[in-house]
Amino acid sequence: MPVLQQLIRRFEELEAELSGIKWRRSESSGSSYATGDEWRRWATSAMRLIHRAFGETSPHYANFKAVCDRCVGYDHDFAELKGVFLGASADYLGGYVISVETAISGEVLGDFVAMAKLALADGHKDVA
Repeated sequence: MPVLQQLIRRFEELEAELSGIKWRRSESSGSSYATGDEWRRWATSAMRLIHRAFGETSPHYANFKAVCDRCVGYDHDFAELKGVFLGASADYLGGYVISVETAISGEVLGDFVAMAKLALADGHKDVA
């Protein structure tokens, strides 16, 4: 399976897994929380996916990591993680992501094609 399809499938899987996280009510604060093994497993997979899809320097990854670093599993913290993840997922699934490397490599390839055409037009087939 191509990498693009793997990433799309994984975004969809993790989005579906959100509904499977079990929430409990804290007796002391009354807030809802998920146990560390549940939300951390999901968050670790989501962080890895965002890193792979967008890169370490992307706002998606930086925002997710910052929220994850301070999250302890309460619903209000996890809502932020979910929001960043869903934003990243929407951007990726919508095709709104292109890395700088991809853009540059496309420009370089275009330059090579243009130079080859010029070389052919000038009768230099071996250079082309």
